[in-house]
Amino acid sequence: MKDTITTFSKSLIQHGKESDRLYLMRLDPEEDAGFIRDLEDLALKRQYGKIVAKVPATAEGFFLESGFVKEAEVPSYFDNMEDCLFMAKYYDHRRARDRSKAVVDEVLQTALSKEGSKNCSLDPLDPNMELRPCTKDDAKSMAQLYKKVFATYPFPIDRASYLKETMVEDTRYYGIFKDDIPVALASVDQDPINRTGELTDFATDSDHQGESLATRLLYRMEEDMKNKGYETLYTITRSTSLGVNTIFAKSDYEFTGTLINNTQISGRVESMNVWHKKVQQST
Repeated sequence: MKDTITTFSKSLIQHGKESDRLYLMRLDPEEDAGFIRDLEDLALKRQYGKIVAKVPATAEGFFLESGFVKEAEVPSYFDNMEDCLFMAKYYDHRRARDRSKAVVDEVLQTALSKEGSKNCSLDPLDPNMELRPCTKDDAKSMAQLYKKVFATYPFPIDRASYLKETMVEDTRYYGIFKDDIPVALASVDQDPINRTGELTDFATDSDHQGESLATRLLYRMEEDMKNKGYETLYTITRSTSLGVNTIFAKSDYEFTGTLINNTQISGRVESMNVWHKKVQQST
């Protein structure tokens, strides 16, 4: 069963046993002092191993007082240039330790060694391929690719109905298509109020690995978001994926922290790295 996305008090959360966590996705500014206690009560009731809270920097003190720690941040996330913090609290202390830490550290150091070496001279895209925004008509074939690439995923992107629903909201999907079938996909979860976007849902068919398709999608999404007036882009990547972390390091994204044992992807809970980039100055 997929984790549930729902309104809790006035805020937006995701929770469930797949990732064995409660994720505060959006904190409503009108929440009162008892909100964190209520959040913890729900986590304890459901016996989740972790709470991760995405909150403005002004809320940091309240979460620290409740035993949370800061794991990562996205500077200048909000429209008033306030930073966004990822605060975490563990109820299973084994979960606070990453058993893959040696691998995670090696991947990160290798990726960081490639910082700023962006490849601006990619070979032309295969003439049989097309890079374009996705539409609702693509949802069925998109879901099939996501299902093929990810055994499990924290959001139900393997369902066409979910993809269509999020397209109506603020998620914009991009794909590279061959014979009108997607061979690579990605999305940007747009926050139009704060002019910030999360780059996510990268997936490439195994038959097309090594063709720099994810990089092409990243460049296109950056260009489109910048043209729409967005100022900050960020991503949350699998910490053991050398390829994905290297793409962002090469493209001038800054590493700002690791979310320990945070997200269930392809059958196991993994740590996730946070990267961000200021794509243009505020006016």
